[in-house]
Amino acid sequence: MNGRTYAVEPSGTVFPEAGPGLTQLNRAEYGTLKEYIAAGGDIEKARAAIDRNPFLTEAAQERAPEVFRHHKSYRG
Repeated sequence: MNGRTYAVEPSGTVFPEAGPGLTQLNRAEYGTLKEYIAAGGDIEKARAAIDRNPFLTEAAQERAPEVFRHHKSYRG
C-alpha cells in the first residue's frame, strides 16, 4: 500500500516496515526519538533524560535529531 511494506508482530500488530517517508531506527535510536517527543520539543530536557539512560548511546543519539526535525513538536 502506498509503496510501503508491512510486517506483523507476534501479538498481531501490523506496522509499516519500509517504504517512502519511513526511516528505519534500531531500538536505541527509537528510544532516543521517544525522549525528544516526550519532552515536547525541549531539547535540553530530552538530553537530560537521554543522559540518564545508558542504553541510549551516543551512536543512537546521532540519528534521532535528524528524524525528530520532521515531528510536529520540533521547535528548531
